[in-house]
Amino acid sequence: MHLRGHHNILKRVLLHAGALNLGLLMRTLFGVGTPRGLQGRVAAIFIAVYSFTRLSETFWTLLSRLYRAAYRPRTYTVVPMYFELKSLS
Repeated sequence: MHLRGHHNILKRVLLHAGALNLGLLMRTLFGVGTPRGLQGRVAAIFIAVYSFTRLSETFWTLLSRLYRAAYRPRTYTVVPMYFELKSLS
């Protein structure tokens, strides 16, 4: 490193620290530490995201159907009842 431009040295150190942190984060989340290592995993990530959205969509559809079935207004049919009036005599 050159001591000539202190700002450039600081920028370089910050860039290296950020890249290191990004590599650690990617290694923790995806199991790969570099963006180049993700090239073969793009399809797998896409399929995982697609599967998650389909699963959540199916879950909310089922939940809304159950909710509508539980709180559907009930219709009652009135059955006329016929009483015979008996004379009290």
